[in-house]
Amino acid sequence: MNIYNYSTFEVSNLEQINELKKIFKNKKINIIHSFKALVWQGPYYIQEISKKIDLKKINYIVETKNNLGLIISLIDLGIKKISISSYLDKNVENKILSIAKKKNVDIYFTNKFRMKKNSHFFSKGTL
Repeated sequence: MNIYNYSTFEVSNLEQINELKKIFKNKKINIIHSFKALVWQGPYYIQEISKKIDLKKINYIVETKNNLGLIISLIDLGIKKISISSYLDKNVENKILSIAKKKNVDIYFTNKFRMKKNSHFFSKGTL
C-alpha cells in the first residue's frame, strides 16, 4: 500500500505518539512530527524519539517544509523519513533527493498526505 494512503496524524511529542500507538495498535499509520515543534525541539530531540518508536507499524515522518538546514541535519542524524515542501526550487530539490538516496533516506512531500484531525484522539492535557 502506498504510504500516502495510510491514516496520517500530526504530533509534537512522544506522549501523543504513544497515545496513537494504543489506539491504532494493529494498524499501520503515518505520524508526522510537525515543523512547528521541530523548530523549537531540534533535530536531536527527533533522533531520540525515533529510537523509541516501533517503526514496523508506524511511519515516523518529520516535516521540514523547505528549511534546508533542518533537512540536511536530519539526514545526517539518520532520520529515515523526511517530508519536504513541494515548493522548493527544482535544482535544490534534486540535490536533496540525491543526498537522501545516498544516505538511504526516504523523502516525501507534505502536501500529498491527507492529515486527519487528531485532537479527539488525545486525552485531556496531552496537546
